[in-house]
Amino acid sequence: MATRSSPAGIVDLILVGYSPEQIPAAMEACEQAFGKLALRRKILVLNLPASSSASDAAFARDGWRTTPGSNALGEFSGWQEGLAALGPIDDAGRVVFANDTLGGYRRRSRAEAWALRAAIVRAGGESLVGFTGDSDGSPPGLSILGQALDGWMSTFCFALSGRSLTRLGGQLYETGSLDACVRGGTDASCFFTDEVSEALRRHLVWWLFEGGWRRSEALTAESEPRLVFKARCICAELLLSARCRAAGIEIVDPLRRNWVMRLVEAADEARLSLLGR
Repeated sequence: MATRSSPAGIVDLILVGYSPEQIPAAMEACEQAFGKLALRRKILVLNLPASSSASDAAFARDGWRTTPGSNALGEFSGWQEGLAALGPIDDAGRVVFANDTLGGYRRRSRAEAWALRAAIVRAGGESLVGFTGDSDGSPPGLSILGQALDGWMSTFCFALSGRSLTRLGGQLYETGSLDACVRGGTDASCFFTDEVSEALRRHLVWWLFEGGWRRSEALTAESEPRLVFKARCICAELLLSARCRAAGIEIVDPLRRNWVMRLVEAADEARLSLLGR
């Protein structure tokens, strides 16, 4: 990836929106979470459904630039298209990636947003910063494309340094890798290929078809295209963390490393213990 020189600490922001109802709240959440950073550019990629009548003008905000998204791979294709719209990223910079769930059920508390900002600023030159909490309690033996998954970054909101993007070849996902992992069809037992470990296949089958996910549904001929799409997005999320580890990119969870947050969590646990909860 081509680079250019700019002051250290500069941050670019790419927000991918799908739901016209959620996008304004997500934009506001991004402003609250990252407005105190040295934001240079803010791009809103519009992955709007075909049925939507919303226009770019509906999301006009100071400093925001909109660009159309293909929705070929949900937020992942949107982020990639946002990177293309940004152009060259300098090694010293950071790019924050978010989707519009950040303004809804995944909205962060002020303390969490503060910890995330601090981690983005302080993280080393090659880093992936975000929350790994969604992978807590996952079963052992998870691997994909031969790479072990001890945990992975939840990609509703994360940040990559310019040097990390260079190490990844400027690509957040590889279509060939997704093709190698998701076979599709209406038979859950072979929906995923052998490139997905048995433990991970069981976990994903439960997540997608058996009620693990809030929008889980039975695998049928009618639901199969939607579920293939979601499965590919999930594998893109898993593979991003796996690729970063393989490339020597440090994965930083601000809630695990920040001593202030650990003290707050410990105080909350102590308070609940005293209350008998």
